[in-house]
Amino acid sequence: MLRYGTKVRSEACRRMLAGERVEAVAGELEVSQATLYRWKRQALVDAGQKPGVKSYEPDELGRARQRIKDL
Repeated sequence: MLRYGTKVRSEACRRMLAGERVEAVAGELEVSQATLYRWKRQALVDAGQKPGVKSYEPDELGRARQRIKDL
């Protein structure tokens, strides 16, 4: 799985939330459109514009699963 740095992700999200088209951002940053749509959806949740779990809020179920995995 290809991982992008936080700088790339934050720049892409900033541009998309400012109204730039996903296709343009994908071509310039060489990130797949599917990845950008996923990032955009999460950025909208984080900005409070869409319902969902914010990326910086604790996810109790996720933490529990990780703890079980670690044990």
